[in-house]
Amino acid sequence: MASIPVSGPKCGESLSSAAFGRCESSVSVAVQEDSVSDRLRVAGWVRSPTWVDPACCGEAKQRLDQLVRGGARVVRNPHLEDGWFCENLICGPAEAVLGPILGGDLAIENVFAVAKMSDQRFEVPWHQDGINPDLELDPSRSIAVWIAITHATVSNGCLEVASGSHRRGYRPPVVSDEVQAGAGRPTMATVDQIEGATKVELSPGDALLMDTRLLHCSGSNRTDFVRYGVNVRFVAPGGIGRITDPTREIFSLRSRALIEAGDYVRGVNHQEALEP
Repeated sequence: MASIPVSGPKCGESLSSAAFGRCESSVSVAVQEDSVSDRLRVAGWVRSPTWVDPACCGEAKQRLDQLVRGGARVVRNPHLEDGWFCENLICGPAEAVLGPILGGDLAIENVFAVAKMSDQRFEVPWHQDGINPDLELDPSRSIAVWIAITHATVSNGCLEVASGSHRRGYRPPVVSDEVQAGAGRPTMATVDQIEGATKVELSPGDALLMDTRLLHCSGSNRTDFVRYGVNVRFVAPGGIGRITDPTREIFSLRSRALIEAGDYVRGVNHQEALEP
């Protein structure tokens, strides 16, 4: 099968196809801890240039091409099937960028790769990454990261964020009645009005760091090329405030393995709202 075309210049030549191969230049450029923390506190989001070296994006794109062959638009937890994603896109950069902010015992609560195919309707409604009917994350001990594998532009459905919306706390989540082909029924936030909306364009290898309460959405891809992105929810110990399945496993960055949630769960079925 031919590789799905990517808009804009290539991110770099394909690298090793070994499952746990490492990009030779996969060193993230970490922005200063103070500036990240300040921006997250005020706006709820910050752009992290070169979360991963753009040279890795060509390899990531080829691997995602294979995962979406069956028409899937959302690929859940690719890091568990292919260790390359863990080492090159997630764990290494997270330890460098997020470690100073959340601490050294980070774990991955969830990962999903999203493929927005060309000229196909795929709109993600306004939502918050840290809450759904089965889960609520403590925003002081968690963070969401959206990694651009291809160029993310207004035309191909880049993320749109509502700056400052995190300061109003979590909104009641509602599962949409509409089923989007290959993507299921998205969870939406209950909102009446959106203020401070900003479309955030990213280059391959850049990332958007978000407070888990930040409202964000994205539109359909109106170009001739696929748009790939990878979303990761990271938690520190105590970062899971409510969960309906206390036996669920999470992925430890330190051990590079699935572990029981244990100390990462603050309280099972803890229904009280977290402080905004």
